[in-house]
Amino acid sequence: MTLLPSRKRSGSGHPVLGFRSEMDRLFDDFFGAFMPERVSLALPAVDVSENENTVVVHAEIPGVSAEDLSINADEEALTIRGEKKLERDEKKNQWHITERSSGSFTRVVPLPAPVDAGKAKASFKDGVLSVELPKLPEAKPRKVDIKVE
Repeated sequence: MTLLPSRKRSGSGHPVLGFRSEMDRLFDDFFGAFMPERVSLALPAVDVSENENTVVVHAEIPGVSAEDLSINADEEALTIRGEKKLERDEKKNQWHITERSSGSFTRVVPLPAPVDAGKAKASFKDGVLSVELPKLPEAKPRKVDIKVE
């Protein structure tokens, strides 16, 4: 009996994230022989978590300065835009390998609960963007006592 490796579906169950994972898998399977490692700045990797009062988003954005980032939020999504710039002396040097990417990117991150975007706080250190977004009062869990008769 031969066992084949299985691939677990990643993502939080959101249809778009599942679709993205499947498309990434297809491209990795097809282009894997030609490209040893997929390099993409188009979608910075993010972690989204929440607690009772806050939604927190961490995004890895190495090589981008804080001045080249733009962050916008509304009740439902956080939008991260930026540009990674590379300075190369094309005339002076003969290049053998160029794997670093440059260019503009935009990432829209859906949020798990409605937030008060006007009270968001962000920090950017060592290539990691951290954004804290307080939840709107109606999004916070409420305790309701129910009388049993």
